[in-house]
Amino acid sequence: MKKNITIISFLLLMIIFLLIDRKLFQTEILKLTETISSLEKSVAVLRNTILEQNQRIKVIQGMLRKKEVRQTDNFQHDLLLYGIFSVLALLSAMIIVLLMLKKKLGFILDILCEKIHQTENTLISQIIKSASELTGLIGPSDHSPPSEFPVSTDHTLALRVGQEIHRMRKRTEHMPEHTKGLTALKNSLKRLEQAFNDKGYELTELLGKPFAEGMTIHARFVPSDEFGPGEQIITKVIKPQISFNGVLIQSAEVEVSIGE
Repeated sequence: MKKNITIISFLLLMIIFLLIDRKLFQTEILKLTETISSLEKSVAVLRNTILEQNQRIKVIQGMLRKKEVRQTDNFQHDLLLYGIFSVLALLSAMIIVLLMLKKKLGFILDILCEKIHQTENTLISQIIKSASELTGLIGPSDHSPPSEFPVSTDHTLALRVGQEIHRMRKRTEHMPEHTKGLTALKNSLKRLEQAFNDKGYELTELLGKPFAEGMTIHARFVPSDEFGPGEQIITKVIKPQISFNGVLIQSAEVEVSIGE
C-alpha cells in the first residue's frame, strides 16, 4: 500500500513538474513570439528606412547629374559667348583699321586726282597756247578778229589742231564739274573752236547720229542690245571728220552699234 502511495506521489510530482515546465515553456514561447514579432517590426522599419534611403540616393544622384549637365551647359555657353565676343572684337578692330585706311587712302587719292587734274589742265592749256601761237587762230587779248591763213593747200597743222580739239572736248566732258580751272579750260577750248571755224575748218559732230549707207566714214560695226532691231547708231568717234570750206579733208573713223 505504501508502495502504491509512493508511486502515486511520484507520478503527481512528475505531473506537477510537467505542468510547471509546460507553463515555463509556454512563457518562453510567448517571449520568443513577442521577440520575433518585434524583430519583424524592426525589419519592416529597416526595410522602409532602406527604401527611403534608396529614394533619397536616387534623388541626390539625379540632382548631381542635373548639376553636372548644368555646369557643362554653362561652360559651353560661356565658351560660346567668349568665342562670339572674340570674333566681334576682331571684326570691330578690322573695320576700324579698314575705315582708317579708307579715309587715309581717300585723302591720298583726292590729292593725286587734284595733281592729275592740275597737270592735265596745264598740259591742255599749253597745247592750246602752242596751237594758237603756231596757227594764229586765237587773236590778242582784246578778242579782235584773227588774221587770215596764208593761202596753202597743206592742212597738216589744222588737222592736228582739229584732232586735239576733238580729244580735249572728250576729256573735258568726262572731267568732274568741281575740277579746278575746268571753266577757264572750256572757255579757252570754245575760243579755239570758234577761231578754227572762222578759218574755214569745221568738225562734224557724228556721235549719237544714225549711220547710213554712203556716208564717207570708216565704220566698225559692233552688235548691241541697247537699240532696236535694224538700228545703226554711231556710239564712238575715234577720229573726227574735218572739212575745209565745205570740202571734206579728213574722213571720220567711228564705231557703229547695231541693234539686235
